[in-house]
Amino acid sequence: MSTPDHDSKKTNSLSKVLPSVGNFSFLGMSTKMAERSNSLAGTTEKPHSIFVQEYSLISEFNLLKHHPEPGVYVIPAAKTPYIWFGVIFIRSGVYEGGIFRFRITIPQSFPFCTICPKVVFETPVFHTLVDPTTGELNLKNMFFEWKRDVNHIWQIISYIRSIFHDVQFVNVVDKRAESLCETNREEFLKLVKNCVDNSKVRIYEKPLEEDPHYFVFDEFNEEVHQPFKDNILKDSANSHDSNEPRSISWVQPGSLEPLSKPNSN
Repeated sequence: MSTPDHDSKKTNSLSKVLPSVGNFSFLGMSTKMAERSNSLAGTTEKPHSIFVQEYSLISEFNLLKHHPEPGVYVIPAAKTPYIWFGVIFIRSGVYEGGIFRFRITIPQSFPFCTICPKVVFETPVFHTLVDPTTGELNLKNMFFEWKRDVNHIWQIISYIRSIFHDVQFVNVVDKRAESLCETNREEFLKLVKNCVDNSKVRIYEKPLEEDPHYFVFDEFNEEVHQPFKDNILKDSANSHDSNEPRSISWVQPGSLEPLSKPNSN
C-alpha cells in the first residue's frame, strides 16, 4: 500500500503533465490506473502493462488536437477509456447536412494489438462501406492490419470524414448501395437524402446509455439560444475586420456544456 505522502507526491507530479478537458480528467484516469495496478498485486497481470495501455490512450486523445477534423467531435466515455463517443456534421457533398453519431471501440489489448479499433454508426448511414444491419464501418481499405506506432486513432477519425466525400467500391459491405450508385444514381441519392433527413431528427433522441460524456443535443429554443447565436454571428463578423486570426468558442473553460460561456456585452 502507498502511504498518503507518497500518493500526494505522485499526484502533484502527474498534474504537471496531464491536462484535463472539462469533466474528462487525465489525472483522474491516471489515478484509476494506479489503483488498478495495486489491485493486480499477486496476480499474473503485469501492472506496468496497464500503465502503458491506458497512457497510450491518453496520448492518442492528445494527438487529436494536432490533427483536427472540421465538423467532427470525439470524447472518451466517462466509464471507460476504451470507448469513444463521436458525432460528425457533414458540410458538403451528397451527405451535406447529415449529423451522424458513431462510437469507436478500442481493443482491451491496445496498443499491443494487430486488430483495428471498431467504428459503429449509431445513426443509420446509407453507404457502401457501412453495414446496414449493424452500422459497423468497414475499415479494411485504410487499416487492413493495425500497426503500433504507425496507426493512430486520429487517422480513423480522418477516414470517417473522408467516406462521406468519396464513395468507395472496394471491400463493400452494403451491396445495395453499391448497385444503386453504379446503376441508378437518382435512387442512390434519394436514399442518401433520406438518411441525411433522418439523422437531423434522430440527433435529439435520448442517449442509448447513461454516460456524462455522451453527446446530447436540444432542439433550438429561441428564448434560450438566440442571444448566443446573435453574439456568435456578431463576433464572427467582427473577426473579418481584424487581421489577427481568431477562434470563437461558446463553451465555458472547464465545461463540456455547449453554449455555456456567459454573454458578453
